[in-house]
Amino acid sequence: MWRSAACPDSIPDDSRPPCDILPVKPPGRAAMSDTKAVQARIEGRVQGVSFRAWTQIEAKVRGLTGWVRNEADGAVTTLMAGPVASVDEMLRELNHGPPAAVVHSVEVSEADWPGENGFEILR
Repeated sequence: MWRSAACPDSIPDDSRPPCDILPVKPPGRAAMSDTKAVQARIEGRVQGVSFRAWTQIEAKVRGLTGWVRNEADGAVTTLMAGPVASVDEMLRELNHGPPAAVVHSVEVSEADWPGENGFEILR
């Protein structure tokens, strides 16, 4: 995002870009390089063991946005976005799941940023 900002004094006048095109981080959101969005498909004994509720709680604790849903084939899919470290930590947790779950695999792919705030359980 580009918007007007004060010109930094530490940059010499002849090499400084015009003040009205300096990059400024949008308020309330980390720079895009500090964030990521992923979709994960979790297979194993992951339905009927409160996996979606557990995922929602764990994601909210980490400040992630997105959703989680059951799939017809018995898997669970989640889309989550937020700070890189928080997403990576959540991915590690998905490999274990809640106590009653038995996770066989977690397949992860890059995803687009979800349009909503919060973390929802989809039906």
